[in-house]
Amino acid sequence: MCKKVYESYLKEFQDNCKDEIGEAYFKYLEYIELKEARQASRRATRFATAALSVSIVALVFSIIISVFSIITSGLSTYYSYEQLKVARTSIECR
Repeated sequence: MCKKVYESYLKEFQDNCKDEIGEAYFKYLEYIELKEARQASRRATRFATAALSVSIVALVFSIIISVFSIITSGLSTYYSYEQLKVARTSIECR
């Protein structure tokens, strides 16, 4: 009878250990998945930051080019007006 009691205790202990080992294994898997998710999140954050930086640089560059274009077109209009004024003056002087 002692042997049967011992075997039942042993079987119960082994069953409990299997449950705990399985539970620990799944917790470990969840931990590994969490670490991978954090790494992926950091990587995605870095890529998003880089993309945002590139778009900001492109925006600033576009603004600079537009302002330069506006200034130079205004200057060319001014110089064209001055040239016409000089030409008109020279025609009137003849």
